[in-house]
Formats: sequence, structure tokens, C-alpha cells
Amino acid sequence: MKPSRTNILTTIFILIILVLGYIWYSYLRSRPTTLVRSVSSALPAQGKEFLTLLKTLESIKLDTSLLQDAAFQNLKEGAVLPEPPSARGRLNPFLPIK
Repeated sequence: MKPSRTNILTTIFILIILVLGYIWYSYLRSRPTTLVRSVSSALPAQGKEFLTLLKTLESIKLDTSLLQDAAFQNLKEGAVLPEPPSARGRLNPFLPIK
């Protein structure tokens, strides 16, 4: 049997894709992680900013008198949801029909 031209071209194309994928993957694994170091050096400034924001949140007082209001106390629970229909079909749809 003589291999057809399409089969040979397909095999060559797949091999090229595999070689390019291996080269790309090995390039990504060998890159230095300098980006992580630059981000971690900026964390203390962001941490201080977060702590100052957190301190401003401590001074917030919530007014809970709304929960004691008569209009809130008179609220009723919503309507009960209707039950789903009882006819659901066969338990095992893959069993043969008798």
C-alpha cells in the first residue's frame, strides 16, 4: 500500500504542531519569575492603605431602629410556591420499553 499525499501532509502538520507546542511550553517554564518579586515589593504600601480604610469602617454605626418599626413588623412572608407536577416520566429512561 502506498501512503497517500494527504496522509503524509497530515502527519507532517501534526508533528510540526507538536514540536512548536513543546518549544513554547519549555520557553514558558524557563522564564524567570521577576514579576512576582515586583508585585510582592508593593504589598506593604497597599497593606497600609487597606488598614486605614479598615479604620474608617470601624467608625460607621448602623441604625437598627428600622427593624423595630411597625411597618417592618407587619410584613408577612410571601406566598407558598406551587408544587411541581407529579408526572415526571420513567425512573430509568434507558431501560427497554416492555
